[in-house]
Order: sequence, then C-alpha cells, then structure tokens
Amino acid sequence: MSSTPASRIRVTGDAVEAFARASGDHSPLHMDEEYARRTSFGQRVVHGALGVLYALATLPEPDDGQVPVALQARFHAPLFIGQDYIAVTEPGVTEARVRILDGARPLLDVELTYGRRCSGLLSTIDAAPGRRTEAAVHSLDDLAPGALSGVVYDPDEAAYRRLLEFLGISAAYITVEMAGLLGWASYLVGMEAPGRSALASRYAIELVDGDQANQSSARADIAAVDRRFGRVELAARVSGPGLAGRVEAEAMVRAEAPQPEPGRVAEQLGGPGTALGKRVALVVGASRGLGAALTQALVSQGATVYGGFHRSREQAEAVRAGLGEAGARLHLLQGDWSDPQWCAVARERILREQGRLDLLVLSACPPVNALGLDAAAADRVTAYVTDSLALTQGPLVCFAKDIAAAQGWVVAVSSQWVTEPPAGRSHYVTAKAAVEGLMHGAAVEYPSATFLIARPPRLATSLSGGIAGQGAGEPVEPIAAALIRRILDGAEPGQAHLLDSFDHVRADGAGPPERTRHPCPPTGRPRRRGRNGPSRRMGAARAPPWSPRPPSPPTRCCPS
Repeated sequence: MSSTPASRIRVTGDAVEAFARASGDHSPLHMDEEYARRTSFGQRVVHGALGVLYALATLPEPDDGQVPVALQARFHAPLFIGQDYIAVTEPGVTEARVRILDGARPLLDVELTYGRRCSGLLSTIDAAPGRRTEAAVHSLDDLAPGALSGVVYDPDEAAYRRLLEFLGISAAYITVEMAGLLGWASYLVGMEAPGRSALASRYAIELVDGDQANQSSARADIAAVDRRFGRVELAARVSGPGLAGRVEAEAMVRAEAPQPEPGRVAEQLGGPGTALGKRVALVVGASRGLGAALTQALVSQGATVYGGFHRSREQAEAVRAGLGEAGARLHLLQGDWSDPQWCAVARERILREQGRLDLLVLSACPPVNALGLDAAAADRVTAYVTDSLALTQGPLVCFAKDIAAAQGWVVAVSSQWVTEPPAGRSHYVTAKAAVEGLMHGAAVEYPSATFLIARPPRLATSLSGGIAGQGAGEPVEPIAAALIRRILDGAEPGQAHLLDSFDHVRADGAGPPERTRHPCPPTGRPRRRGRNGPSRRMGAARAPPWSPRPPSPPTRCCPS
C-alpha cells in the first residue's frame, strides 16, 4: 500500500451531537462543557468512534463494491472539537490504513479490512431498564470480570444515515451496521463500563455471516480488569438473522481527583491555629487542586482569604462549605484574573473591606494538553504561554505594591517539570519558566516583599490527567501545609526563594513532618551579590514584621 496526499479534517460540535444521538453515548466528557472543563483536558473530547468515522471518510471507496467488514482502531491521544488535524491514508484492495496526526504527533490509527457485503440484519435488542441516559460512575475497584446486565443494542439507524451523509460517506460503503457497532462500542465503554471515567484506547469491530434462523440477541462482558495499569477490556456480540457483530473494546480508567480535605490540611499543620490571624490573603486559582488546599490551609491558620476563580463556582462553593464555620473567613471572587481591569475591581474590593493585603498566592494555570514541538502546534503553544503568564502577571502587577507595603509574601506555583520536562509539555515548561522569571524580576522591583517559587512534584489534581492504578500524583494537602510552614518560617525579602524538595513531606495525614533544610547544591557560579555588596547569609535573614516566629534557614534561593 502507498500513502496518498494528506487530508485535513476538523470535527464539528454538530457531528458530536449527532453521534451522541445515534449511539446513545452521552458521556459528560463528550457532551458536558462544564464537566469536561474540570478534567485535565479542559474541554470536550471527541468520541473516539466518531474520530474513526472521520478517518474512514478520507478513504476512497473500493472499485469492486466491497465494504469494510472489520476494523481495528487504536487511540493514542484525544481529538478536540474545532481543531484541525491531518489524515494520512494508505488505501488498498483488501485492506486500508488511516492515521490522524496533530502535526507529527499520532492521535489515531485505523486499519480496515474489506470483504463482501453481508446480507443479514442486526435487529434492535431491548432489555430492561433500557439504554442509559447518564453515564455509570465506577472506580477501578468497582469493576470485575463478568456479564454486564441489561445490555441494549439500540442504534438509531436514521441518525446514523444522516451522520454518514454529513461526513460524506456513502451508506453503501460504510454500512449502517458497521457504524452501529462502532457506536455500540462507544456506548458500552462511555456509558456502562468504565462509564464516566473511561478513556478509550482500542476498538476492534467485525461483521460476520450468521445463521438465518438466529434469534436476535446481544451480550456484553467485562473480559478483564488490569488494576496495575488501570485498563478494562470488554467483549460484546450482537446477532440477528444472517448476521453477527463482534466488538472488543479497551479503555483506561481516568483517576478523578477528589477535592482537598480541610481536616487533613489542618492536621498537617498541627491543627487549626491563629498563626496568620489578622492577615489577609488572596489565592488566585482557589477552587480546586493545590490552590484549594492552600486556601483551606490559610483559613485554618486564622487568615482572612479571598478565593479567586474564573468559572468553577460549584467547586469554589464546595471549598468554602467544607471549612464549616471557618468558611466565613473565605470570600469568593469570580472573574477573569488574566484581565487587568478585573484585577483592579478585585483590588478595590479587598482594600475597601480589609485595608491591606499580606499574601498573594498565584496558583491558576490553563489545562495542560500534550502539544508537539512543531509548526502545526506553534500557534497553540504561543497562546498557551501567553494565557498562562497572564494569569500570574495580571494579579502580580495589580497587587505587588500592596504586598510590598505590608512587607508580605507572593507565592507562585511552578512545577518540577521546569527542570525535568516530559515529552509533549514544552509549552507548559516554557510558561512556568516565564512565571519564575517574572518572580525574579518582581523581587528586584519590590525589595520589601518576599517571593517564593514552589516547584511541587506531579500532584493528584484535575490537571494531572492520571490513570487509575498508575499513581495519579501526590496528594495536595501535605504540599499545601509545607508551603504554609515555609511562609511562617520567614525569609529574606527582596529575593525569589525556591522550595523544590518535598521528599520529607508525609502524605499519611499524621501531622506536620520534621522540618528539613536543603542547602544550595554547588553550581560553580560566584556568590550572588546584593545591590550594595554581597548578600547576607540567608540563615541570618530578617523576618518580615508579621512573621509569628523567628526565621530559620530557608530551603534555598533560585539561581539568578
């Protein structure tokens, strides 16, 4: 087989809606904008089976009237609505291949086998309680090999015909039966098992001749559950007069990160306290993940906190409700924190109500989807870096003078990926490196404020996109507690300090760990000089006037 010139494809929102109606796969990852935004993808994901249909639409129809009777699809990464992709095809006489690419990064591989058209029919199979309208919610531990009860095979044939026509596929080429089996695979994975947490990784579909006397029937089983790798395998079969369809499906079980637990955060700090009483803090990105845990930690130590978020109102309210009576000290501020005008509105409110701001925590970050370092992704890389930096720069520019006047702290959440970058995340690493550079520059401009850059390890948050059983990341509560203890220890103002080692942090919730200091490793650089000569030894650093305890040697300073 030889490749043909690449075709461009773009999945539309209308096609996603049409496929959901035909297949019954209404998983919120595909259909619910609010739910999808809270996942690591940050947006709705195209059904994998719909991506397969888009791929098949790029193939020429065989000249001899044969039709696809079997296909294999492997999903490497998701497709998104409205994004341009490239399809590279290898048509052949008895088989064909299609690969969908984002630049040089493969997203989907499809292998198609041709044969003569089967003459039988796959009839609708109804069973109580009927097709689900909401996706099942299962954890990996809930799933075990065995038959799925109440299996339904109920394709909307008219909807499939309209969808194939919309995609420019002749129903004489990709039969409604083949499209229906693809949709059934999608339904079983996305609505039954694993259900809401599913991320399809492989489909195998086959149409075969059956006995004309066959009674219509359908059965689906969980064939295997691999708890080590978070993978579930399904096997299904539907039979009708003269025709049978077989489906094999594999899906990964996404780890859905829980909200931080206020009690656990407080326990890591030795219980609720007043160490930060009468202090005012603003946390940008307070509705989930580490930002939510830091919000809880600050409130638990007596601070009045303004929790900044953009769209996640429900999660922000949950953070406040989880604090109980202490939640009265958490004031929610909803707005676009990358917008200087909104930041100015928020500043006016905070200063009007409190008269000061002592601590600014910058934890907001756009979702981190993989992007290749190639021309096809260049615009998205630039947009990501710009958007990410704006979420730090906007609040920092607006509140830096207030923090400096209070001789307070600015904390920016970076990542260990800055020094250990994974493949496909160059945009995220670039954005975090730019945030760190901004902190260094701000420390020079506002020498009475103290700046702290945190480089935590991969965390169990909605942004991490972990797979169940594979270790979704470290819990956020101990990391938040470590940052609060670091602030309470005090540090020399006018510098950007770095906290990049959390090896000593305990995740068992058994209370605060023993404090550990990590000296600067040898770098071969001359010792940093201050503006009026050599810097003071950091162990002798002056504590800010509101520090509740004498300072102890900090972790280390970022290299300049």
